[in-house]
Amino acid sequence: MESTLKSIHTAVTLQSGPALPPVGCVLRWSGAAVLRTPRGPMTAPIVVCHACVKPNRVDLSRAVGKKPLCGHCKAALPLENGIQRVTAQTLPVLLAASELPVVVDFWAPWCGPCRSFAPVYQQAAGKWADQVVLAKLDTEAEPAGGQRFQIQAIPTLVGFKAGREVHRQSGALPPAQLDAFLRQIT
Repeated sequence: MESTLKSIHTAVTLQSGPALPPVGCVLRWSGAAVLRTPRGPMTAPIVVCHACVKPNRVDLSRAVGKKPLCGHCKAALPLENGIQRVTAQTLPVLLAASELPVVVDFWAPWCGPCRSFAPVYQQAAGKWADQVVLAKLDTEAEPAGGQRFQIQAIPTLVGFKAGREVHRQSGALPPAQLDAFLRQIT
């Protein structure tokens, strides 16, 4: 009986492994950087710097109300309230580097439906931050980005997984439809 208990204890000790590092540490998990949060490990979202076009992992829960800086060149990262601004140059880097699905809102500042959809997209950023990377590309300032993805109407949401387009939706969506779109991507 005692030897059975000892072998069970040894098996449990070996299976449980070493203690987890503190919350906020970045771990390596199956080759991907994983952020340990109070709810467990998660893949940290990527934000691409506009100055040096290098990908950065950002803990969005710690970046709220702050301006995170690029780990390479120390420039301010293009992140506002959990949504990153992307350009025709930085979007391919984001798609290649992100382990999380990416949803890009192609929009323009003069577009009324785009402006009315912005608060809905912003609200989704807080709700889906640990599951999807949300980005915006201004098609007026960056026409090459819209042309590359054959955007013919704005706003248009395009969802990517592993760098490939998996879903597309044109028009301003109400919150329930946006949630359904995001569920399809994840």
